[in-house]
Amino acid sequence: MLNILSILGPSRSGKGAIIPLIAAVENFELPFNTPDLDWYIDAYHGGDMTAEAVTRLSVNYLLCYSWYGHLGRHINLRPDDYYSMQKMMSHIDLKAKHSKLDKDQEFNRFMAANEKESIWNIFQWELPPEVYEIIENSYPIRSNPLFTYRAPFYLFTSWISSNRVKRSNSLSRMFKYPSTKNLRREKLSKQFADTRNQNEISYVNGKCVYHEYDFESVSVDQFEEETLLKLINENKEYAAYWSEKGMLYRYEDIVTDPDKFVDYLKNRFHLVFDEELLAKGIELMDKRPMEEVIELDIKKVEKTLETLECTDATKQFIIDEQIEYIKGL
Repeated sequence: MLNILSILGPSRSGKGAIIPLIAAVENFELPFNTPDLDWYIDAYHGGDMTAEAVTRLSVNYLLCYSWYGHLGRHINLRPDDYYSMQKMMSHIDLKAKHSKLDKDQEFNRFMAANEKESIWNIFQWELPPEVYEIIENSYPIRSNPLFTYRAPFYLFTSWISSNRVKRSNSLSRMFKYPSTKNLRREKLSKQFADTRNQNEISYVNGKCVYHEYDFESVSVDQFEEETLLKLINENKEYAAYWSEKGMLYRYEDIVTDPDKFVDYLKNRFHLVFDEELLAKGIELMDKRPMEEVIELDIKKVEKTLETLECTDATKQFIIDEQIEYIKGL
């Protein structure tokens, strides 16, 4: 069995908060976060690919890139990036990984290590329940999903602050699959959609620092509202599915009580953490109280939605969803 941990959730759901913590697990690989799996899933959601086809592609991708990670062929190797193997997993001997040969003998060792769960290959992606069930029933992979669930108001506003809807459908650094249908044979610069906010998260003195966005000069259009409401509804539906399986953890609980989350990981997966690296991971993640992690002031939620010139129906929907989410904490 290929042994992986699938960190799930839509963009901006807070999956990144988990990385500094699991980087302290002694036999974990650094997570892959590449667009390939997202393209497959986007094609599936867009009706361009069947569940069976996207499953086969995803299975081959997981196998291939787990093997590449074993050989040290990893994309996150820039030492200047805070999200890099050198910074997040300084205990990894890169020279030893790179010295492994791309040969059958090494591949057999790789497979044996997976069978014994002495290797964990980590992927951040959006695994649809239907695809998960096909993998579970038909392929030699332990996908071990962990769904990160985050407050709906934050999902709504962070997608707006990053101009994510437009960027998903236009040429941007995100290189999203849905944008390809809108590309035209003209200058690339004319088709580019940039982000509104380049500084939502900073890396300062060894930890992540989050900045509140000023929405005074921003408003949303009908398409953006409809897209985001669909996102929130789908996210809630997926959360219910993964919660029933005990495979969901709320972002706010991870950040406010990382020790409890670590205990959950230990109990579920029987992991061993390096306590020194774990302490550094909690510092990097920036553990903080609940009122700094989620917007609890519903009047402020309402004011922000009014500033964005949302419709009354959208405002009421987001407010109701935020209240319901807070009650569930």
